[in-house]
Formats: sequence, structure tokens, C-alpha cells
Amino acid sequence: MPQEYTCKTQRGSTPDILQCAADAVRGGHSLRSAAATFGVDQMTLTGFMTKQQENPPV
Repeated sequence: MPQEYTCKTQRGSTPDILQCAADAVRGGHSLRSAAATFGVDQMTLTGFMTKQQENPPV
């Protein structure tokens, strides 16, 4: 029988985690340290914050 497949990656970041990381950056943390603290890729966090600046939440 074939081996059972094992996922090698995790699911993507939730918007809640991205929002917390973005709030930390606005609060004074560097982007890289906030990304490392919350376990988010720094480019993902950069893109999330850029989108928020273009379309601020209502």
C-alpha cells in the first residue's frame, strides 16, 4: 500500500493574527520583529499593511 500523505506546510495566517502584528508595528515595534513574534512572514505583513493604508477599514 502507498504511504499516507503528510502535509509539509501549515495553513496561512488568519486575519486576526495579521491585525495584531500590524497593531504592534504601529505601536512601535519593527516590522521584522513583529513578524517574527507573531509567526508571520514579513512580506505577508508588509502587503497586509499596504492594503490597509490604501483601503482603511470602515
